[in-house]
Amino acid sequence: MQFPLNKYGEVEVQNNELRYFIPIAYTEASDLGELEESYRKKGKELMDSPYYLFASNLEVVRNRFCFTFQLEE
Repeated sequence: MQFPLNKYGEVEVQNNELRYFIPIAYTEASDLGELEESYRKKGKELMDSPYYLFASNLEVVRNRFCFTFQLEE
């Protein structure tokens, strides 16, 4: 199942996996490496917060960044 989440991205859910897609043009990152570095840095800052879920994988799919989340448990 795939549906828009907000005006910037869309979500795709299959079994226990959720994938969030956002167009690269809507971010300040110019490539995947830059996005991963910023994302990991923010993850370290928020590591102890129970209110955030962090992606298990980041990739580029066509012209969009894709954040993959495992939804087990």
